[in-house]
Amino acid sequence: VGEVRTSFTGQPEVEASLRATLGEAYLGLGRLGPASEQIEEARRLHDATDRLDAAGLAALRLLEARLAQESNDFDRAVTASATAVRLLEEEPTAKLPRRLGALEVLTRSLLLSQRYAEADSVISLSEALATGLEGEDRIHRAEILSERADLLAFRDADAAAADSLSRLAYETALAIDPDSPYLGNYMN
Repeated sequence: VGEVRTSFTGQPEVEASLRATLGEAYLGLGRLGPASEQIEEARRLHDATDRLDAAGLAALRLLEARLAQESNDFDRAVTASATAVRLLEEEPTAKLPRRLGALEVLTRSLLLSQRYAEADSVISLSEALATGLEGEDRIHRAEILSERADLLAFRDADAAAADSLSRLAYETALAIDPDSPYLGNYMN
C-alpha cells in the first residue's frame, strides 16, 4: 500500500486500479477502514483523470456498494449499485454475466434496505436476463434463486418457501460447478 503512490507516478489509471484491488482485498478481510481508504482514493484518482471506461467505473461503484453494505449504509449501497447497473446498461460491450453481477449487488442492497418491491422487480429482470446464459455463467441462476429465497424470508416471513428455493439454489450451483465458492452460502 505504501509503495503504490510512489511507484506509479504519472500513471493514475494504474494507481486507481491497484487501489481498487487493495480495497477489495481489505474488504474481503473485513478490514473496512483500510478498504474505505483505498476505495475512496481509487475514486478520487478516477474523478481527477476521468479516463476509466464505463465497465471500470461500474466495477468501482460495485466495490463502493459492497463496502457500504458491510458498513450498514444501505442507502449508499443502493445508490452505488444502481449507478453501476445503469453504466453497464449504457455500455454496448457489457457482457450479460457482468450485468447480472451488478444486478445481484443491487438486489442485495435493496433487500438490506428493506425495499422489497424494488428488489422483487430487479430479481424478475435478472430472471428474464438469465434465460440466455450458457455454460458456467448459469451459476447466476443459482444466485437469483437465492435472492428470491431471501425476499420470501425477509418480506413474507415464509421460511419453508425460502428454504425450498435455497435448496434449489444449492442444487443448481452444485450441478454447474461442484467447486463453487457460493455453495456454502446456499447451504447456510
